Order: sequence, then structure tokens, then C-alpha cells
Amino acid sequence: MKPYILAFFIFFIPITNAIGCSCIAEKESLRKKIQKEFLRSDVIFTGNVIAIKDFNTHPTRSSSRDPIQYTFEIIEQIKGVDTKREIQIISERSGSSCGYRFQIGKTYMVYAITSNHHTTTTGNQIDYSTSICSRNNHVARVSKKEKRILKKLSQNQR
Repeated sequence: MKPYILAFFIFFIPITNAIGCSCIAEKESLRKKIQKEFLRSDVIFTGNVIAIKDFNTHPTRSSSRDPIQYTFEIIEQIKGVDTKREIQIISERSGSSCGYRFQIGKTYMVYAITSNHHTTTTGNQIDYSTSICSRNNHVARVSKKEKRILKKLSQNQR
């Protein structure tokens, strides 16, 4: 009887392609990791989260890939041409889709790239997008060494 049960599971249970978020961690020095992320990012800043906008209006049909828009009040601009006092950053709803969850009232260092992935939802021509694979972190957890490296990279870019 056991072979029949096994055959049932193999042939009659649907197989889904569930792929979660995966960030590749390379064995490199902190300096090298920061340099790579600096070059990859279009904008880097520290800022306070002042608003959160959830674009999903149907909570029963939510997806981990739904975009969330975080509005930041910029404290320090490290990289980017954006000279605004506020900036909107898009990330997916859930970590399973690589989304980074920011909390309102908290201060973060944010690394973001330009993207048009969610522009049909946000209504923007272009968005700044980030993920858990970026070096985003609470500003209090960012090491002094990382701040020094970023400052030097920023100065060299000018």
C-alpha cells in the first residue's frame, strides 16, 4: 500500500515554483562590499520615515510583491542628484519578495536604485527602489567605518 501513497504524492499533488528572496553574500571585505553597493546605488542617504503608503486596496488579495512607498525626510544626502528635502522609496511588501520594511518615525541609511518596476502602480515615471539585499540599516547600526568609507567615496565622485 505504501508505494501507492508515494505515487499519489508524486503524480497528483501540484508542484509550485515558490521562489523566495535570495541575497548572495560574497566573502569580501567591508570596504569592498560598500564600494560595490555605492557604485550600484543611484541614491544613498540617511533619513527619517515620515509616511508610509500601501498601494494595495484589497487586503484579501495582497501579494508579497505589492509595493509599499516610504516617504523619508532627508537628513544627509550621500549620493545622488536629488536635492529635495523629502524622497519616496519603493520596496516590496514582504521579505519573501526581498522587500525591506521601514518603520515610521525611525531613521535609516538607505541605498536605492532607479526603477520603473512599479511605476504603473505608483503613477510615477521612475521610482527609487530598495530591497533587503541592499545595505539599508537603522542609522544607529551603521558602523563608523562604513560612514567614513561612504564619505570618501562621495567626495571622490564630485
